[in-house]
Amino acid sequence: MRKRRGVYSMGAVASMALHKDGKLLAVAGQNALSFWDLDLGSRLARYQLPYSVAAQGLAFSPRGDLLAVGLSSSIQLWDTAKLKR
Repeated sequence: MRKRRGVYSMGAVASMALHKDGKLLAVAGQNALSFWDLDLGSRLARYQLPYSVAAQGLAFSPRGDLLAVGLSSSIQLWDTAKLKR
């Protein structure tokens, strides 16, 4: 990812979800899932998705401890409580 004039460029973005605290952003694109700390402006983690398709949707649980990732034929749940912030 390159920062240009305050804007980050990471290629095609398929889906995004903002955590209820407004500080954590989940971004899916190019077969990867990234978590961003918006206060620091830095990426916390990046994971390869198990399929060659981009995530079709992202949604945080009401408590914010899980992220649902919709893939072409399945849904995965990611534990966001373990991310270091």
